[in-house]
Amino acid sequence: MLYTESMEMASPLLVREMAQPQVEKKSFTDTMKNRMAKPRMDLGLCMGSDSFVVCTGSDSVCHPARVAVREHNGKIVSLGVKAAEIEGREPEGVHVMRPIQAGIVADPRLAAKLMARAIASTKHGLISQPRVALAVPAGLTAVESQTLLATAKSAGARAVYLVDQALAAAIGAGRDLTKAEGHLVIHVGAGVTQVTVSSLASPVISRGLRVAGDSMSLALQEHIRREHNLLIDFKVAESVKKELGSALPPVANREMKIVGRELGVGKPVEKSVNSAEVYDVLQPFLQQIAQEARWVVGEMPSELLSDVHRNGVILSGGMARLYRFEEFLSQEIRLRVIVPQEPGTVVARGLQTLLNTTGLRKAVFESRKKGPQKNGGGPGPERRNTGLLGALLLTSALAFAANSAPQLQHGASTTLDHYLSGMVTPAAPLAEGWGWHKPDAAATEDIEQRRRDQLEKENQRLRELLKAPKKATKTAAKSSLVADVVSRDPRGWMSTLTLNVGSKQGVKKGMTVSDGTNLVGQVTKVQGERCQVRLFTDSKAVVAGKMKDRKAAGVVVGKGEHTVEMRYLDPDAGVKTGDWVLTSGHDGVFPAGIRLGKVTQLKQIAEKNYLAATIKPSVDVSNLENVVVLKG
Repeated sequence: MLYTESMEMASPLLVREMAQPQVEKKSFTDTMKNRMAKPRMDLGLCMGSDSFVVCTGSDSVCHPARVAVREHNGKIVSLGVKAAEIEGREPEGVHVMRPIQAGIVADPRLAAKLMARAIASTKHGLISQPRVALAVPAGLTAVESQTLLATAKSAGARAVYLVDQALAAAIGAGRDLTKAEGHLVIHVGAGVTQVTVSSLASPVISRGLRVAGDSMSLALQEHIRREHNLLIDFKVAESVKKELGSALPPVANREMKIVGRELGVGKPVEKSVNSAEVYDVLQPFLQQIAQEARWVVGEMPSELLSDVHRNGVILSGGMARLYRFEEFLSQEIRLRVIVPQEPGTVVARGLQTLLNTTGLRKAVFESRKKGPQKNGGGPGPERRNTGLLGALLLTSALAFAANSAPQLQHGASTTLDHYLSGMVTPAAPLAEGWGWHKPDAAATEDIEQRRRDQLEKENQRLRELLKAPKKATKTAAKSSLVADVVSRDPRGWMSTLTLNVGSKQGVKKGMTVSDGTNLVGQVTKVQGERCQVRLFTDSKAVVAGKMKDRKAAGVVVGKGEHTVEMRYLDPDAGVKTGDWVLTSGHDGVFPAGIRLGKVTQLKQIAEKNYLAATIKPSVDVSNLENVVVLKG
C-alpha cells in the first residue's frame, strides 16, 4: 500500500520521498583525475544478508546472497540468481545457504566465491586487481573485521576500504557529509539494524541491533506454525510481511490466503492470515528498533540535535518499505523521518557517489585516518608513486619478449632470462632501500596490541563457554563445540535457534546445547554448516528435572512464552519459591546437572496429589550470541 496525498498533508513529520542528486557529467580529464586521486577506489561492495550490490562509478548490479552447496562434500552447485531460484525447492542433498549473516561472514569460503562472482561481473581486474570500498555495519569486533578483509582479499581485491554503511546511506540520500552538520540515519536491513549520528563524514554515536527484516519473517513463520498449525516457507512469510505488515495498528483488517502443510496431517491446506495478527507479531521488533533510536537521540549533543531536527532523519534499508514505518518512528522520536527513493539500494548509491567524488573520499577516510586494509587489517604501508616506473618496466618486458620469440619456440635460454637473472638479485635491497615496503612501526604495534586485547577477551569468553557442568560427562569439555547464534528471535515464545555449525563439524541430531551453565535446548535438524536448535521452553519440549539440594524431581514442560512448568512434585519435599531447577539426566537425553531456571510460583493441581511449579528459565535467549554443543 502507498501513501495518499491526504496522508502526506495530515502529518507534517512525514516525507515519503526526497530528491536525489543529479549525476554530473564529467570530462575525460576530470574522470582520470578522480581515478588517480588518493585514496583510489575501483569498486563498491554492499554485502547484506539478503543481497550483494556491486557498483562502479557509473553502474550497479544486485546479486542475491545465496549459494547452493551439496551437503555431503560441500561442492558449490550454483551461486546468486540460480541459487535463489531453487531456494525452498532444493533437491535431496542440496542446501541453499546465506554466507553473510547480519553483516558478518558466516562462511568465508562461500562468501569469497560469491564476492568473486560479483567482482567478475563488473569486468574489472583484467589488468590489475580492483581496490574495493566495502560497506559494513558498525560495531564489528576485530575478528569479524579481519574475516571480512581476508574474504575480500581472497575474492580478488587488491586493497579494501571499510566504509560505515550508515555514512554510505547518508551519502546516497543526498546529504553533504563534508559540512559540520549532524545527520541521523536509521538503517534497517535484512539482518541488522543500525542507528548512527554522523558529522564531518565521521560517526559520532552509533548503535547496532541484530534484529531486522529476517527476524520478523522468522517470527511470522513461527507464529503461523503455532497459531494456525501450518508449516510455510520463509519466502511465504516474507510475502505476508510485505503484504500485511504495518508499523501502526491497521485501519482495516485485511486478509491474505496462504498455502502450507498442515502439521500432524501432512496435507496441503489453505488458510487466511489477517493484518491484525501480523501487526501483533511485528510490534516487539519495531519497539526494540524505536528504543535504540530513542537512546541515540537522548545521547545526541544539542547542536547536532538541532541539525537533525532541521534536516530530518533518514530511514534506509529494505525494511524502510514497511507500511507506516516512518510515521511510527516519527511518533517515537518526535523528529521528521525521510524515506529516500529506493531505500534498499541507498547504501550502494552512496558508495557510487564515493567512487566518483575525490573530496568526499578524502573527508570520509582522512578524517578517521583509515587507509586501505591490507595484510591483517591495519593501515596500508606507505608507498611512493611508482606508476611511471611500473609502466617502464612493463614496456621493457614486452620488448624483450618480442625480441626473444624465436628462442622461446626452440626452448632455448633467451636474452630476457639473462637480464632478469641479473635484475632479481639487486631488486630486493633496492626496494628495501627505497622504502616501498617500510611500514609505520608505531601504527602497526598499536593495531597489533588492540588485536591481541580483543582476541584475549574473545578467548576468555570461549574458555568460559567450554567449562562443562560438574555433573555432566567427564569428557564433556573435550567433546564440546562452541557455536555462534546466527538467527534468533527476542520474543520469548520463539521455539528455535539457528547455529553456524553442522554435520561438517560433527554435530548430530539430539545433541544438547547450553550456554556453558544453563540449558538452551536440543539439536533437532542438521545441515552441512547449519543446525537448528529447539529451545527447552517450546510447548512440545519435555525435560527430566530435579530440585537443587532437595529430594524432589519431576517433569519440566515448556509453555512457549519463555516460561516452563515443572510437574509431579512431591508436596512434602519442601520446595520453595527461589529454588533452582537442574536437569536430572533420568530421561537419557540431557546430561545431569545443567541449570534450567528458578521457581517463581507454586500451585496445587486440583484433584491431584502433586505440586506444579512455574519456572523462569535462567538462559536469556534474546541476548544469546554463543552457545556450546555437547557432543558427549
